[in-house]
Amino acid sequence: MAICGLICYAFKVLKGLNGVVFASLSSNYEASKRDDFVDRMVEHLSKMKGIVAVRVQGAGDFFCQAYILAWTEIAKRLPHLHFWAYTKSVWMDFSPLERLPNFTVIRSFGGIRDDLIAKARDNYAVVCEDATQAQTQAQLVGGEACPPEVLGLKLTGANKGVWCGKKCDICLRKDRQIKVFFVEQNAGWNGFPEDPDTIRRLCGLVEHGLMVPTTAVQGRRLEDFKRRYMQPQPSTHRGGSP
Repeated sequence: MAICGLICYAFKVLKGLNGVVFASLSSNYEASKRDDFVDRMVEHLSKMKGIVAVRVQGAGDFFCQAYILAWTEIAKRLPHLHFWAYTKSVWMDFSPLERLPNFTVIRSFGGIRDDLIAKARDNYAVVCEDATQAQTQAQLVGGEACPPEVLGLKLTGANKGVWCGKKCDICLRKDRQIKVFFVEQNAGWNGFPEDPDTIRRLCGLVEHGLMVPTTAVQGRRLEDFKRRYMQPQPSTHRGGSP
């Protein structure tokens, strides 16, 4: 959670809002552990009009196998809806969801077990530093770039809420492998706030091999962080020549 909290752009947006948002997310988490979670979700989604696709957790992740099985049952009961989800919990068994015709699972790079993502087989997502990088990487592997602005399509007003699922289905496809490259939204390596405590935690994660810069820009920023925020340890040598 510490790692996701540092690099997740959803978290960075939410933490700038009032405590009501976090209280709501906490309530949702507790609701997901209830025995009637599946029935309540099916009832809720059945009452919603005009939706064709549902993204599971806009901020958060799959936290246990029982939660995966709960969403498997929900999707089975609502075959007219297409569900999709991104996950960094790549060590878990997603086969129950992936076998469904109306559920797409996309593994996200940037977690602590990226080595478990098989680029030749798995659906996967990568967050890039800018639109140029997203487009270039997508073209190299036959993938797609997101958001729509990268593709030259600017949506405003009411259109924003109907893009995913209705006007774009690159994250919903079941007929071929999904490789989607997102443009970083003021987060991650390129958008860390000038907060010394956060930056020191980041450097500590790198030191222990839990995060690794993947581009030259990220490497330079990391070195800048170390130079400005990581103080050298005082010498314990007392007198004499080293």
